[in-house]
Amino acid sequence: MVKETINKLEQEERCKNFFLYSDIGIEFYKGLGFIVLPNDSKKYKDSVCMYYSKENDIDSISLDIPDYF
Repeated sequence: MVKETINKLEQEERCKNFFLYSDIGIEFYKGLGFIVLPNDSKKYKDSVCMYYSKENDIDSISLDIPDYF
């Protein structure tokens, strides 16, 4: 379901970067290609924020993560 949602957003909305917080552990999302953001890029130090993109690696994006993350 996650992969299908990402594909739909990429095609229909032209989304290229995806962020999420994992409440179920990081291994599930790592299996889908997400990576853990560095601690200095996180707004909430007790949570694990993750990033995914088919087009952009982590070094090529701005890490000005919105406050709601």
